Amino acid sequence: MGDYELVIKWCKTFEQMLEQGLGAQGRGLHEKVSAVQTKLPEALVKKLRFVATIRNKLVHESSMDKLDDRPRFELVCQECHTAAD
Repeated sequence: MGDYELVIKWCKTFEQMLEQGLGAQGRGLHEKVSAVQTKLPEALVKKLRFVATIRNKLVHESSMDKLDDRPRFELVCQECHTAAD
C-alpha cells in the first residue's frame, strides 16, 4: 500500500469512528476532532491532529509526495485506533 492510500485509509477510519461513536460533524478530520475534542483525551486529540495535518500536507502541498517517517505515522495511527476502541 502506498503512502497516499495509507494516509487516506486511516483518515477515513478515524472520521467514521468520530462520526459514529461521538456524532462528530465537519468536512474533514480536523473539523470532526474540533467538534468533539472535549470528549476526547488531550493526547488523542493531538495525535489525530497530527494525522490530519500529514494528510493535508500530502494532498495539498506539491513539495510533499510521500511520508517523511512512515513508521512513526503508522505507530501514531495504531495508537489512535487503540485509544478510540
